[in-house]
Amino acid sequence: NIIPFNGQTYPFGQTLVPANEENIRNAKVFVDAIKLGEYTDISGALQTALAMPGVTHVFLLSDGEPNRGIRDAKQLRVWAQSVNHAKTQILTLALGLGERFPGIALLRGLAEDNGGSFRYINLRK
Repeated sequence: NIIPFNGQTYPFGQTLVPANEENIRNAKVFVDAIKLGEYTDISGALQTALAMPGVTHVFLLSDGEPNRGIRDAKQLRVWAQSVNHAKTQILTLALGLGERFPGIALLRGLAEDNGGSFRYINLRK
């Protein structure tokens, strides 16, 4: 599934969908239509993803700077662990300008706390 998030979440599907030809084609159209917004609601996105039955991995792409939902990084990390009942791996990909920005610590922490891994892409290059 794909779950864009800004002021609200709006998933591609209400449940996980098989990666068949039709769903992949529809997902590409869905992704192409995503428009960047002003807001980052990481807790909303994680809540939606972790509530889906059968989820084993969540891939979170973000700048890691929430300004909607739970905004405090420490609170967000504690909350994410508390709602991750299935021990879903959370893998994070930080998208930032330059090597240092505030969201890196949160994204690294979410991955570490939830059995995932952290990667970074410098958009400045």
